[in-house]
Amino acid sequence: MAARKRPVLAKLSRPRSHDALPRERLFAILDGARQRTVVWVSGPPGAGKTTLVASYLEARKLHSIWYQLDASDGDIGAFFHYLSLAAEALKPKWGAMPVPYAEVMADSIAFGRGFFREFFSLAGKNLVLVLDNYQ
Repeated sequence: MAARKRPVLAKLSRPRSHDALPRERLFAILDGARQRTVVWVSGPPGAGKTTLVASYLEARKLHSIWYQLDASDGDIGAFFHYLSLAAEALKPKWGAMPVPYAEVMADSIAFGRGFFREFFSLAGKNLVLVLDNYQ
């Protein structure tokens, strides 16, 4: 019997960009910005930030992890748990990412530093991590 694939959680799913108008001028700006470590897209609510980034990732066929932030992510342990699930779903060969159990979360800054060092060393330069709805 084949192993059952774990369903993808909504908070870890990239929104579909149904019939989104390709914004080639903005795509070109994002292409140039990808030379940097971090790209921040901001604008007022309803401006199309999510649609822009989702359609860009689709148009450029980039590997990505989409993380929809919400109030539950105020618990830093939950944030790392869900990010680990997303990483393992994208690259099962990675195996388990570091686990955010209570003892290590006492120093969440040190844990986060180690987690992201491991995460990005495994991901390489071409993975895009999107933290959507960060307020």
